[in-house]
Amino acid sequence: MKVNKNNIPFFVLIIMIIGFFISCQSDKGKLIDNPATLKQYCNNSDNGLIKKKDIENISIIVKYRPTDFMVANELRNKKVTNKVVDSLRKIYSTSYYFILEIMYNTKNSAIEGPLYGNSISYQEYAKKVSELSFDFQNKVYLVSGKDTVKPVLHSFERGYELENKETILLCFQGDIKNDSVKFCYYDDLFGTGMNQFQFVLDKEKLPKLNNIN
Repeated sequence: MKVNKNNIPFFVLIIMIIGFFISCQSDKGKLIDNPATLKQYCNNSDNGLIKKKDIENISIIVKYRPTDFMVANELRNKKVTNKVVDSLRKIYSTSYYFILEIMYNTKNSAIEGPLYGNSISYQEYAKKVSELSFDFQNKVYLVSGKDTVKPVLHSFERGYELENKETILLCFQGDIKNDSVKFCYYDDLFGTGMNQFQFVLDKEKLPKLNNIN
């Protein structure tokens, strides 16, 4: 098929318009139609919201929970409307939420959590439980540019040796101007030392719940 040379600028213009439209759409973040699908998206490590580091028999997993993930969690027992979603966004949008999981990898068939598996005595086990429950906020912080942000809240969810991991929910507040954020965790409980994980927290490009029709 012959292409009229006079039409080439028109084809170029069309391609430029399509490219501009796609880039604008990507800047608005990924719109997802329902809460369950949004949570699946956030839990997929390929989407950049989950980081993992393995040190011998310990795995450290850090999960960033965007505003709309926290909203999706709240919608489990609520009728989903735009008004409800917007009101929940106002509650969660002022904070940054992370989940830190410390996993114990063992060859034993029995489930063994990191607290029990890495403790040589009950006294050491009890000390670790106490530090995770009451002093963990002093072991973790965010670095954004030249600013350091410490958590304002943390919640330790004990596994009671029913699973091979311990879970800590962390809430940070502050004016984080730099989209690139480093999550830092100094581990003196399980001997892995300083652990750092890089995240991009551009709220305009993170997954969002689509408007409810």
